[in-house]
Amino acid sequence: MRVRIRTTAFDMTYEGRAALWNEFLRPLFGGPEAVDLAPRRAEPESARTPAAPERRPPAEVPPRRGEPQPGVRPAAPARPPAQRPQPAPVPEPVLAVPAEEIFAQLAAAGGRRADKDAVLVAVWLRSRGVRSVAMDDVVRWVNAQPGFRETRVKPLLLKHVNRSKMLLPGEDRDSVQLSPKGRRYVAQLLA
Repeated sequence: MRVRIRTTAFDMTYEGRAALWNEFLRPLFGGPEAVDLAPRRAEPESARTPAAPERRPPAEVPPRRGEPQPGVRPAAPARPPAQRPQPAPVPEPVLAVPAEEIFAQLAAAGGRRADKDAVLVAVWLRSRGVRSVAMDDVVRWVNAQPGFRETRVKPLLLKHVNRSKMLLPGEDRDSVQLSPKGRRYVAQLLA
């Protein structure tokens, strides 16, 4: 099939199958519907008759079980399923000195690191590392300690939840609890 379309914008000539023109190009460019005028070629008589099924040579008899096969590696011996290593138990922080002394040492150190550590120790002291504790309770408790009255506790709590992963979200909406990573860190602080 051959089509030639001339417009002011373009000049297009298409030579190809009529079905392609009718289905895809004609809706885009417009023009007459194509009729396939090419005569079909007559197929030879041999092509119309079904061919005889192809015969395959007989398959080789597989060797008996236990006999080595040429070119095939033996299978690896079966191994017991791999055991995942058990995580080390998380040490439970032990309070060797009173909380007032811990906060006095942290206040003497000063700086942002002391503020962050004070927040973690406060969460552990309020919850004993087992249950979740309300953020407002931690805020009140830290701001009651001398040296930490001006500390903005809530942003530090949220940073420990979202970035350092020392704290986990608690059971309630505005509560937190120590993560295993946080417990290890507090145990190291209190040691």
